[in-house]
Amino acid sequence: MDAMDKNTICIGYNLLYYDDVIVRFMVGYRNIISPFGYFEHNRTSILLNTKLYNLSQDVIDKTTLSPTITDSIIKMTKCPYLTLDILAYAFEFKEKKSLKQMQINLNWYNVQELPYPFDKYLDIEQMREVSIYNNNDLLSTRACYLHTKELVDLRLIASTKYDVNMMNATKSKMADLCIGYYYRKLTNISWYDYNQLGTTRYTVPIKDIILPFISFKTTYLQEFLEHIKTLDALRDTIDTTIQIGYTFLDYKKGGLHSKDRPVVIQTDEDFLLIDVDGTSYYPSLGERYSFYPEHLDKAVMQTINKMVVGDRIEAKKKKDKMADVLKIVINTGFFGKYGDKFSPLRDDKAKFAITLNGQLLLLNLIENQIGIATVVSANTDGVTFKVPTSYLTKFYEICQKWQDYTKINLEDAVYEKYIRRDVNNYMAIKQGFNAAITQLNISREDGIAHLCNLSGAPDMELYEKLKVKSVEDLKLYIFDKYLKPIGIFRYKQNYAKGYNCIIIAKALVNYYALGIPIETTVYGSNNIYDFLMSQQIGKQYDVVFTKVINQQVHRTKTQHAVRYYVSTNGGTLTKVGEKSSISVLSQTLVTIMNKYIKKNNFKDYNINYKFYIAQIQDTIDVINNVKHKGMRKNSVTNTLFNEFEQ
Repeated sequence: MDAMDKNTICIGYNLLYYDDVIVRFMVGYRNIISPFGYFEHNRTSILLNTKLYNLSQDVIDKTTLSPTITDSIIKMTKCPYLTLDILAYAFEFKEKKSLKQMQINLNWYNVQELPYPFDKYLDIEQMREVSIYNNNDLLSTRACYLHTKELVDLRLIASTKYDVNMMNATKSKMADLCIGYYYRKLTNISWYDYNQLGTTRYTVPIKDIILPFISFKTTYLQEFLEHIKTLDALRDTIDTTIQIGYTFLDYKKGGLHSKDRPVVIQTDEDFLLIDVDGTSYYPSLGERYSFYPEHLDKAVMQTINKMVVGDRIEAKKKKDKMADVLKIVINTGFFGKYGDKFSPLRDDKAKFAITLNGQLLLLNLIENQIGIATVVSANTDGVTFKVPTSYLTKFYEICQKWQDYTKINLEDAVYEKYIRRDVNNYMAIKQGFNAAITQLNISREDGIAHLCNLSGAPDMELYEKLKVKSVEDLKLYIFDKYLKPIGIFRYKQNYAKGYNCIIIAKALVNYYALGIPIETTVYGSNNIYDFLMSQQIGKQYDVVFTKVINQQVHRTKTQHAVRYYVSTNGGTLTKVGEKSSISVLSQTLVTIMNKYIKKNNFKDYNINYKFYIAQIQDTIDVINNVKHKGMRKNSVTNTLFNEFEQ
């Protein structure tokens, strides 16, 4: 406890709303409860433990916990230590992950739940087990911190710049605080008064927010435009399928999305694949057309927008990390917070003015390209077109006219190849990938020379960075630079997204990008983590592992956060409820690997390679529109930490 009185940083996972409350309570009451210290008197210890238990139950229950109790305890303690909560700053609200999920996502060597009920009286051996569990949590929390330290650094920069503690802020909260800083600076409003701002609406007639110059050429789209003007963005459902040429698009309140089927498209001398995106599309619409919350001064918001954009340009020139902070402010603050009912920026009218006009303008771009280019895919802020080379000049002329018409800039990227299973699972290979890989295949030196353009205007800073890399690392650099992998194609583990056997993504990427047979990738891996998958199973189930050993059936209860791989000599994993039992992987043997076990011979893991190859082949067959009778239903490629049951 003495250490907590000094200028220290207390780092933890889910710290703010439990551990921090308990620790601050102990620090604050240390000298009040007993002048001799906490544990020097039995009576004092019992009193403290009773108070801590009651407070703990209140925090867990939350229905009996006063909203102001945390603030009251912090003020009472008067201790200067800083709390840093990984769960608070590393995830947006809807992405929150438990520490066990993070252990899995980071390939932590030991995924371990509390071995006994929290209220069980423990003997000495059981205390030792719990101590091991606690140390594992502590070490994995440290690993989480190191993995997310770049996020901490950004928040430290922002906190210093804006003189506000943002250390435990999500990206959206950072945007809130940064815009609040600028707005207060320009209007002299107090923090208290700023935080009371916000416009609550119960109706948003769409006719009042559609830009007057938006129009269409085709009768169908003209009628659609007139129809949505009769609706209310808050009161009416907007879910319409629109057909433009051969393209079907879903027009909803939040965004525009094409109905995407499985496809593989390879460019050739006759056509190109060109992706065009509106530059910071939604924030740019807000700035161009003053779509700002009604309760805020629009001139001030315009000034703030220009200041932030200008500061970011300067920061990028200086390679200052402040550029990353301001990118968050631009992309999240100038639109993202308008629909947040707890934000001082809230105003549904401003939010829907941006989204609905943004979608209509994209429809205008698509309509204007009819007869020139066909839509491969469309989403909230951009469109991927298939453009005949003979119409390339006309295509870009239309894009330029659209920019003049909308006052929004377009950014374009040319793809060599585009592979898609569905709207959420695709990979785009950017122009230049094959040339870079070809040079690397000639030699490591040729690969580096090509990437750094040593024969033209050389990038010597990049050269210094790449010259120490191995061929394998250079290949990964090329992948990161030229590939856009989404969903099942994501070949790098993402701590915020979940975990599922990464070997599937690696095999798909190698197959479609490099032409490497899937068997080569699967059999060539010597990393057991490539094959691991996981589930977080709800507490309403028992998790039972069943294995036959020497003709005897052995059933063992295991923990609810379970990590495993498909093997040739494993057992079955089952969720057992009150009325039913459900196999985690039907008719498939698995080996549990909550704790990493190193095998001297990789073959001793007894991986069921045929299972993984079948999963990958099924995905390829879907993408390539190959159909088989009795295709396997037991697919794992749809799931990333696929069940988080309450």
